[in-house]
Amino acid sequence: MKKTALAFGSVLCLMTLMINCSGNKDLNAAGRNGFTYIYTTSSTKGDFADWTFNGTDLRGDWQSLDANGVINFSLSVQAACPNYNATYNYYTCTVNSASSTCAEGPGADNCSSLSTLSLKVLESPGSSISVQASGFTNNQQLFAGFAKNVVGCGVSIAGDYVFMRGGLGQTKIFGLQRVDADFLSVNVAEFGLKSAGPSNTVTVQYLSENASASGAATFSDSGCIGGVRTRTAGGVASRILTTTSGLMVSDRTSPQAGAIAVRTDAVATPTLLQNRTLTGFMYRDNGTLNFMKIVTGQASGTVVAIAGADINGTTLSGIDIRALTFTTTATTAPAYPNFTAAPDASPNSSFTYSGNSLVSTYINPGSFTGSYRIDGFTTNDRIIFTAAVDRDKMMIYGVGYSWKLTSDTPPPGVTYPVDGYYSSSSLYLFEK
Repeated sequence: MKKTALAFGSVLCLMTLMINCSGNKDLNAAGRNGFTYIYTTSSTKGDFADWTFNGTDLRGDWQSLDANGVINFSLSVQAACPNYNATYNYYTCTVNSASSTCAEGPGADNCSSLSTLSLKVLESPGSSISVQASGFTNNQQLFAGFAKNVVGCGVSIAGDYVFMRGGLGQTKIFGLQRVDADFLSVNVAEFGLKSAGPSNTVTVQYLSENASASGAATFSDSGCIGGVRTRTAGGVASRILTTTSGLMVSDRTSPQAGAIAVRTDAVATPTLLQNRTLTGFMYRDNGTLNFMKIVTGQASGTVVAIAGADINGTTLSGIDIRALTFTTTATTAPAYPNFTAAPDASPNSSFTYSGNSLVSTYINPGSFTGSYRIDGFTTNDRIIFTAAVDRDKMMIYGVGYSWKLTSDTPPPGVTYPVDGYYSSSSLYLFEK
């Protein structure tokens, strides 16, 4: 951030983002002051949590729901985060199980493993957070979301939002939604990927089968507290938080998980992606947390050079960032699909993107503003993402996908009913 800690803290006090406006200017090992922020998040598994963090201590209020909306457990966790990794910009936190509480839901058996829970925290202070939870029975997952500089209840959140799904083992990977003022009427276009095999030509597939043919969906108003809107459709509740800078986090019950979205007038252009150093988490469907770093160079049209990158200390070379409008792909076996081609119909052929009301504005998925891919991988990683700048810092929210067989082991709570492409990793990179 290009402001002093004291000046920034004063501004945030005025914006009521902080819990504690004590004027604390002491910096920790990460160069972060001691101001406290609250973040609302959804996870790769569909859980919902608020995280309170001051650069040293972490508190999480975490609720898990099953596919029917029944509470699995409610957890209030206290943790100390003294260890900071400067290479990848994350904290390792030790849970104080004596100061933490866990209430079981019907038929659940989660709380007995509270003592083995461990947490890692990636933060862009006052803007975004990602928290990886492991060691907690069947609840290993990655949370991501935003600080509560929220659009308040009763204030319009209308706009078009590019989103990336947060869940793992999902066929629906990314899309765009047009939201009315209060998230009661939404037009949505969701997409996945289709291929005859792991090395065959990949095409984009339209997957908005659960909406009307036009992509329209309606929600019931189940209340709004502190800017967090609860909306219900088909008996399934979703929670939506939208920030004043055009970022949105939404969640559904397990295992559908949530989505990170950026309003189209707030997405990062290729020019904004230039000359950034981003670090963070790549969380895979086998529960492995990898650490990633990307240093971007100059943009040329819709292509942004990557001057340096690594995963877990292994250098990546020959990769770059390309907008989905860019049709040439350096990645092979398989190549990325042509996102500017007309998408294939959904498995239910009565649903086609040509019938979606959004097609008049966005002729194909490649025209979704602020949508990118990381190209040139020689590994199996295939990643698409959206990006935004908030409080002078760049943030990337991405999803990786890969070919899965029905015999492969899926993440907890999901299945691979057919051979095909499923989301296999979540990527969150923040600029320090």
